[in-house]
Amino acid sequence: MGVEEEGNGVLHMLVVSFQAEGHLNAILRLAQNLAAREGVIVTFAYPARFHHLALQRNGQLAALLASPVVQQSKLRIRVVEDGLPREEAQGLTPPIVLASIPIYQHNVKLLLDQLLAERPYPVCLISDTFVPWTQDLANAAHLPRVDFWTSTAAVYSMGSQLSLLVSKGILPLHHSCWVDPETKWSANTPLIEGVPGLPPFPATDLPKEFLSGEEFALQFMLAAFGRVREAHTILVHSLYELEASVFDALRAMDLPIHPVGPLSDDSPTPAQLPGVDGSQRHECLHWLDTQPVASVIYVALGSIAKLSPSEMHALALALEACKRPFLWVIRIDSVSSPLDDALPPGFLNRTVDQGSGLIISWAPQTQVLSHPSVCAFFSHCGWNSTLECMWEGIPMVACPRAAEQRSNAKWIVGTWKIGVPLERELDGSFTQEAIEKALQELLSKDKFDYYKRKALCAKEMARHALQEKGSSNANILNLLQKLRHNS
Repeated sequence: MGVEEEGNGVLHMLVVSFQAEGHLNAILRLAQNLAAREGVIVTFAYPARFHHLALQRNGQLAALLASPVVQQSKLRIRVVEDGLPREEAQGLTPPIVLASIPIYQHNVKLLLDQLLAERPYPVCLISDTFVPWTQDLANAAHLPRVDFWTSTAAVYSMGSQLSLLVSKGILPLHHSCWVDPETKWSANTPLIEGVPGLPPFPATDLPKEFLSGEEFALQFMLAAFGRVREAHTILVHSLYELEASVFDALRAMDLPIHPVGPLSDDSPTPAQLPGVDGSQRHECLHWLDTQPVASVIYVALGSIAKLSPSEMHALALALEACKRPFLWVIRIDSVSSPLDDALPPGFLNRTVDQGSGLIISWAPQTQVLSHPSVCAFFSHCGWNSTLECMWEGIPMVACPRAAEQRSNAKWIVGTWKIGVPLERELDGSFTQEAIEKALQELLSKDKFDYYKRKALCAKEMARHALQEKGSSNANILNLLQKLRHNS
């Protein structure tokens, strides 16, 4: 009997992402993990903009659609109109995202109504913390909602205190705190105390959206964290061993919170798909094949942040001076001029044209980080990227740019010791000299051995969490058991 046939013990779940690439990648991995479990089927609401982008990228969606969970109809992809522009060059500004929410919400409701008229019925709705309106959909359908937090337990703990910090007048920070209101490196603020599981820390460690005086950003965050106690369960894309004190403190607050990470991408690569030859691998993987083992610096700064012209020049010249091969991801929407004009004169001729570097607009990051030629990751410290680095045991240069990345960077550098910091100017920018210093610190022979050992320890811990007796795997099994008992 197939999973779509009515039978005892079949759990059908609807999974809904927030409309942002990093959030979508994490919750899609959760959907894949759940669908791989016996007796579980998952319907994944795939926001239309990001489904369109995945179609344009070499093999990304083909790998997912060829995965066993999709082929066996255990993971059902449903494209949902999200009201966002399709063009990758069109950035997602707050007004665009705000205007799209009612459209996305309406179409997710239509999907849920459709699923409720079919069999097997959904037994729960799993959704990103940043789509709190899904709690209303779950309530109306008499379904439990599972809240999924795509970042660290530490930042979740910060969010749990957001309304209190606002009521005390601590947030949003007054502009008089800043040397430059557009940055959060130069604030002169008191320490934030009383956040569960965390020692006192400067306000600048809070996500930028918490600090913002912009009404949209702060109200968005307040709305998200204002609904979390209504959730049946809270899942966090982290692992207990990384943040034990924070998880313990949050559980002491009677929050039903459980780590389930790091969720890996188990889809086959295009070269592994039936009837697909290796020539359809992404070009950067072929280039990496030509480089020496443990030689390449991988540079990727996320799907949102943009570098200033001076930072672009500083990073380019530092990579050139390092005299190591580099793979640099520069998004289409992150530069306003032709690439040759955005980089130092002659840079492409001296590096890319000579085979010592490659610049691309998107990379299959998990495949890049697992490639034997990659030795280091110059990263924005987004949480997905950080977990992917841990999964492969790759040391990092920490270059936080936005969101919660500054907090992540402190854990990466100070607690887990799997990377080095990048010194910043008062306005938050960085210089060529700072990059060269960080790369030298990470890649010099004696220091690299140290950071590599730490990264490999993190790799072992991360992979164990999802093994049969691992902590994260146990939490997923416990969730399924509870849902079976309630269904």
